[in-house]
Amino acid sequence: MTSRFWSISARPPCRCRPDLRVRCTSRAAHPVLYWTTAQTVRRMGPGLHRHTRADQIFQGPDLMIVPSILLALAALQTTAAPAATAEHVAIQAADIDRSAAFYHEAFGLRIIPTPLKNRRWLDLGNGLALHILDGRTTPKPSNRNEHLALHVDDLATVIAWLDQHGRVWTDLAGTPHTMQLRFDGVRQIYAQDPDGYWLEIGDARGTAPR
Repeated sequence: MTSRFWSISARPPCRCRPDLRVRCTSRAAHPVLYWTTAQTVRRMGPGLHRHTRADQIFQGPDLMIVPSILLALAALQTTAAPAATAEHVAIQAADIDRSAAFYHEAFGLRIIPTPLKNRRWLDLGNGLALHILDGRTTPKPSNRNEHLALHVDDLATVIAWLDQHGRVWTDLAGTPHTMQLRFDGVRQIYAQDPDGYWLEIGDARGTAPR
């Protein structure tokens, strides 16, 4: 069984080109590595490095190559699939204008223009949008555990707005006008939008990831 060992170490640049040193015990140990090295020297010419000639590329354990070898090494690595990212959250409302006004006035969400007449879009930040669709004819079942979580810069201002407009806010247990403290120090309340969707509203302070 052929043993395999190779390493890369940085060397001072020569003729304004950064070099890499590769050690490999045998040509069979890593054929793609050798192929890239040979192709690089043939393409760049014998002047690639004063200590390297194309006819010496497989002689001795020390090979001088340019950083393009990193491309070959990267191709040999197994890369994980990119993580999915959220784009928007959609809810259905009985009155899309009333719902959009609630989110805009209570939380300052920016209204995004849309060519669709039966939709309202609002900007949730960080590339995420809230899509409000029309057509709801039945009340939303009440369950605080199913909620949209928002964090705000000034929780007191949001609470004052809710009080002014007669909207009850609670803690997770449902105690009216009661604020709770999350484990990382974030203050939280729960409230419903005009269609009964529950919202978890917290201030932007805290120490742990959300």
